[in-house]
Amino acid sequence: MRTATGITVEALKAAGRKVVRRAGKQVLLIAADGQVFAVANRCPHEGYPLSEGTEGAGCVLTCNWHNWKFDLKTGEALVGRDPVRTYAVEIVGGEIFVDLSDPPAEAQKERALKNLVLAIRCNDHAWMARQVARLERAGFDARVALSAAINAL
Repeated sequence: MRTATGITVEALKAAGRKVVRRAGKQVLLIAADGQVFAVANRCPHEGYPLSEGTEGAGCVLTCNWHNWKFDLKTGEALVGRDPVRTYAVEIVGGEIFVDLSDPPAEAQKERALKNLVLAIRCNDHAWMARQVARLERAGFDARVALSAAINAL
């Protein structure tokens, strides 16, 4: 679902970053290294607004609450456990558009189950809880997910 942000590349470059709210989501737009990036504005760890974070070299965004670090290109956590959600960006006539489509439910389930197994192995209860919540949000029964994760150990 391609969505207009109402922000131009020129305005974003001048500001450095902007938060837009569309379709019930807060999206952080960042101009860095001559590119435009779009990520969820909430740290996947404890929900701190990433718009308050610090941008570092190599397109790295640091959450200023617990120092989790994210690669803006991929969303992968460089420090921390969970990736931040990224959104595809398209520039049309200088206007910034983002794709707010959710990943397929099966892909969400696969990733959350994999991380749930790792969380159990690490005995990280907060990480376990986040993965169970992600599974439930994607429409999967938490009891079935927990059973599958335990069986995978």
